[in-house]
Amino acid sequence: MKDEESLSDEDTASTGYEFLLKKENEAKALRSSNVRSPGVLIYVAVCTAAAILFVLLVSTINAALSSQASKTDCEPPLEATPGSPDREKLMINQGRNPALRQEWRMLPFEARRSYIAAVRCLSNSPSRMGLNTTRYDDFVYSHLQMFNTTHNVPVSLPWHRYYIQQYENALRNECGYKGYLAYWDWTLDAADPESSPIWSDELGFSGNGSSSEQCVERGPLAHMAPQYPTPHCLRRNFAREGMHGRNYTAPIVEGLIAGARTYHEFRSGLELGPHRWIHRGIGGEMPTPWSTNGSCPLPPYFRMVTLTDRLSFKDPIFFVHHAQIDRLWWKWQHREPAARLRDYDSAAREPQEGLLKDTTTVSLEDPLRLYGLGMERKVGDVMSTETSLLCYKY
Repeated sequence: MKDEESLSDEDTASTGYEFLLKKENEAKALRSSNVRSPGVLIYVAVCTAAAILFVLLVSTINAALSSQASKTDCEPPLEATPGSPDREKLMINQGRNPALRQEWRMLPFEARRSYIAAVRCLSNSPSRMGLNTTRYDDFVYSHLQMFNTTHNVPVSLPWHRYYIQQYENALRNECGYKGYLAYWDWTLDAADPESSPIWSDELGFSGNGSSSEQCVERGPLAHMAPQYPTPHCLRRNFAREGMHGRNYTAPIVEGLIAGARTYHEFRSGLELGPHRWIHRGIGGEMPTPWSTNGSCPLPPYFRMVTLTDRLSFKDPIFFVHHAQIDRLWWKWQHREPAARLRDYDSAAREPQEGLLKDTTTVSLEDPLRLYGLGMERKVGDVMSTETSLLCYKY
């Protein structure tokens, strides 16, 4: 019997054909034994029809998923200035046939391997921003520069939506990945996060750190070497308390989506709730300012700040985690799309771990800056994902 990792889409369809062949043989046996009962004949006809429908269904599903994952008909992004007719068109134009972002375990095995290969490609390619690091570290640098103005504030969700889109673009355009950014639905693993297939050494992001320095030593990301604040191994240190899974269960998330009436209520509940607990549950790169569990000294400029994920984006798991955060925002928006695709509030920034409260009001015209990763956009440009700029859905 084939194990899970060797089972392909073709194997699934083949099972249907084997079922059909079996039923045909049963029908022949019945005919050869001169069984002519109307009930038996009806049974044979029903079973044969069911087998045919099963094969057609499998083929249709595989074809649909393949098409959605590899093709879109979106127009190229519009380059427009604030207030121009083209910009207004961009903000409301629906991307035709937007790409479908899928949960990690929904991807075919070869697509998972291709995704991880593209991540390794970025980590082995030179910077395109003139830095003495890697292309992957360009994303670390950009996030670092924008950290204080893009976390625990209203712009957090729009900024990260645009940021992870640039990461997807790099995987596809620079490293040959043919699919789209996947998300990790950690609610599926909340009962036992450490056993999630996301940590597979064969079809995932490698597992927990295993050395005294919490270095990831097995799997496809074992040799990844983040460069900030100084070069070091990729670290993980899963929290002993079930990776805090009780704080990001499906009921908690669904309660937030159903109960939050305003963007501010939803965003703050998500960012300071499940989002933060995932970072702390994974440990290593994820939970501390320089994300090294204190093993690397903090430069003086950052010693005043101890937020959860200042450099958590050094771990590639960050991007599938934040695709899930983006998906949950997307789900909340689409419960009342007429209102929530424009719902962006001016709530004050909450004080957190020594940071001062920022009472500056915000608007849909607020800029989204990426420090060289992409051109500057406005919050209003990314409120909907199904436009010519982003062109994806969940």
